Amino acid sequence: MKTKKSGLVVLVVVILGIAGLSGGAVGGKIPLPNDTKAPLPNDINIVTPPTDLPPEIRAFSGKWAGKWDHFRDAILIVERINLNDALIVYAWGKVPIWRRAGEGHRRFEAKVYFGPKQPFIEFEIKRVDQPVVTFEMQKDLNTIKGFWVWIVGDARPIMRIIMKRID
Repeated sequence: MKTKKSGLVVLVVVILGIAGLSGGAVGGKIPLPNDTKAPLPNDINIVTPPTDLPPEIRAFSGKWAGKWDHFRDAILIVERINLNDALIVYAWGKVPIWRRAGEGHRRFEAKVYFGPKQPFIEFEIKRVDQPVVTFEMQKDLNTIKGFWVWIVGDARPIMRIIMKRID
């Protein structure tokens, strides 16, 4: 008889296996931004951030592209940002090995935080597994690292992404 816990273990092993087969985002080849494919809305409006914002926060403004653990294309567009929040468009591409995983885009209100090293923005996707997505600015101001953490029972599976500026 299977328990919920054994089912969770299988899910985590499958997720980690997919990430392992794809090379993982950490220490692997960074995908070129121009090969990223995800649908975008027609009404993108990037507003120049206020000049009095710290450069590490201002740097988020614009378009970013990468691949979650090298298998799912993603584009992040920071349309508006200030010291407390940001308006973002998050777009995702298809995953050929997943039958039900389609592509799309959504706007989110994200929170802006000052981390111990660099600032980051974070938003939660309202759905059953409650994913929290975080994007941290890197010191070069042209790279962001992202973490997608979702709740599956007691587990907290994580996907990673390295995004480069595309505008």
